[in-house]
Amino acid sequence: MTTELSKKIHMLLVSEMGPIGKFIVKKQCQDLGIDPDSIEEEDLPRLSDAIENAIVNFTGKEKANMIKWTIRKMAKK
Repeated sequence: MTTELSKKIHMLLVSEMGPIGKFIVKKQCQDLGIDPDSIEEEDLPRLSDAIENAIVNFTGKEKANMIKWTIRKMAKK
């Protein structure tokens, strides 16, 4: 069972990065010891930083930062 948060993050990365987006999420989760199908709100700060660092060379700093903050805002208020 995939969490809603996991689905949103995967969809965001695929829409911004293409098919490699799914791999990027999986790899960063793996490196952080997070189940990519069970991402929780408390994972968002570490995961968003890791994703930003992983994609900055492909997207540029501005877009990587935008993706990072989009992920962080996925936490319920």
